[in-house]
Amino acid sequence: MLTPTRFESPPGCIRRSKRLIRISQSIPGIADLVSAYESAVTSFESRYDEWDMARSRASIALACQHEAQEALNEEMRGVGLTILKVSRGRRSSATYQNYFPRGYGEVLQLPEEGSLQFAAGLLAVMSDETNPEIQARRGPLTTTRAQLESAITARRAADDTRGQAKAILEEEKFAWRNAHSDFYFALRSRLPDRRKFVESLFLATGRRQLKEAPLAEGEKASSEAVGQGAGDAVGQGTSTSASTSTAEAPVVLTITQPKPTPTPAPTPTNITPISSSAATTTTAQEAVDPAPRTAEGGAAA
Repeated sequence: MLTPTRFESPPGCIRRSKRLIRISQSIPGIADLVSAYESAVTSFESRYDEWDMARSRASIALACQHEAQEALNEEMRGVGLTILKVSRGRRSSATYQNYFPRGYGEVLQLPEEGSLQFAAGLLAVMSDETNPEIQARRGPLTTTRAQLESAITARRAADDTRGQAKAILEEEKFAWRNAHSDFYFALRSRLPDRRKFVESLFLATGRRQLKEAPLAEGEKASSEAVGQGAGDAVGQGTSTSASTSTAEAPVVLTITQPKPTPTPAPTPTNITPISSSAATTTTAQEAVDPAPRTAEGGAAA
């Protein structure tokens, strides 16, 4: 039996279990065992669905928080533009410096907690504001800040729920692994004479292990014969084909003839030296130069 590990994904485990249940339901005499295993699988699937739903809600809560923070940033930017309008575009004015001593550009880069704190500071300064245009921005700023605060609270609650659902899912997965093993051994006990049959049920729903087939002895002999010579390769290759082939198709052997080794050209050390007497005779014969004769047959003067 391929024992499931704790690293397998819950969807894969659930699909694997459902296939096993579907196959086992047609076997007579094990209905009670299948029912007990199916209960464990159903509970595991329910815990997974709960965790998946909690994960989706946490993602939605995070998106709502980002949306609320963007709305608050836009409102604080509107407050800054209104103050610049009142100050006639002078960033060095006392009113602008009172609200944004470092400018409102840095305010837009703050995280959610920083945005809440800065918005609270703006509302505190606006409580003493006498300009009606600036005072009109107080209501929308208060609303957007409250919305972000609520979004942060909802996101934290969703994260906590997701964490709890994850912990429960891990516990249920451990229980499912035990139920999976118990189901196997219960089938083995109920069907003691059908061990291979029971193992095939679990192998049909688990991971398949592919093993590389070992090289046959005849193939080893054939591969070694090619390097030893043409004659040995033909004989060993024929025996290899007879032992490994199950079809009646003709066997074609490809034999690689070894290239002949070229004989090195003779070097001066391989030449037999000529004796001194033979060399003297040859030189004397080459030195004789008979005198040319005339047309009358006499020697020229």
